[in-house]
Amino acid sequence: MQEDDFLVPILVDNREWRKKCPERDSHDLLVAKEAQVLPKHNGVVRDPKIVDWVNCSICGKQGCRQLFCKQGFIYVQCENCDHVYVQNRIRYLNQLYKESEADAAFVKLQKNSNHLDYWTRVYKKYYSLMSNFTGPNQEILDIGCGVGSFLNYVNQHYSATNLHGLELNLGAAKYVKQIVGPDRFYDQPIEDVEFNTQFNQVYMWGVLEHLSDPTTVLKKIRDILSDQGYLLFLIPNFSSRAVKILGAQTPTFEPRNHIQFYTKKSLELLYKNVGLKSVGVYYELPVIDLMYPFIDYSKELALEISNNGEGYYEVHIAKKL
Repeated sequence: MQEDDFLVPILVDNREWRKKCPERDSHDLLVAKEAQVLPKHNGVVRDPKIVDWVNCSICGKQGCRQLFCKQGFIYVQCENCDHVYVQNRIRYLNQLYKESEADAAFVKLQKNSNHLDYWTRVYKKYYSLMSNFTGPNQEILDIGCGVGSFLNYVNQHYSATNLHGLELNLGAAKYVKQIVGPDRFYDQPIEDVEFNTQFNQVYMWGVLEHLSDPTTVLKKIRDILSDQGYLLFLIPNFSSRAVKILGAQTPTFEPRNHIQFYTKKSLELLYKNVGLKSVGVYYELPVIDLMYPFIDYSKELALEISNNGEGYYEVHIAKKL
């Protein structure tokens, strides 16, 4: 593929996606159920045993403006760096990721063949792009790797030298160990892992929005990248057309899990703080299933959305300064 080819998003007809992937709704309902039982005052979860009230994770400033409240959690936007985050952040996220009923449902979603078909196309595209930078046969680390779908794709189609996976969920761990082996599987937060190698490729597929302290995590990643290494991360796009149409009802606003939304300004500051620089930005999934009642769909519209930087997902590639 030529460089310009990677700017074209993967197009799918996903109108019936939730019927084909019912595990998605099961997961969302379980997450909403978790929030429903939490005590609230004026609709907001305030108990200090449950939530921490936090400043901006990117610049550390306190000043912010409220955007909306969802499931008892408040999304705000930093007045200094434009970063969007959940202000009353749930305290025990890592424990939920390990063994909650909702996260078990998400493990099942990752095994759904329709879900996997789309993501395999994504993996193929972006592994090819990353290999343009680094060459094949590399030391590869996938952080928050779920059931190891990306690692399994690389393992089956390429002769990568060493594959490593990090995942907190106990139900997903057994799948990852079968792919990478127990010696290259990690079940701790990356900040707590002592790696004995440096990596040419590091991936985070939908992880950065979950992190309480993205600065510390990215500093760690910078330290374990080789001098010729690259980081790829996929995040939800706060400026997507989906957000503009659906507002607070956009599925990616899931405050139990998605506690950070990066803007151009806040991401540039984050890069500066951790010693990384951007190599490229790409946009995927221009249209999600819930948008169809509000648009006149065509391939031309999907490409326009992507070209305007309004895809549901952003894919970023970065390297050391």
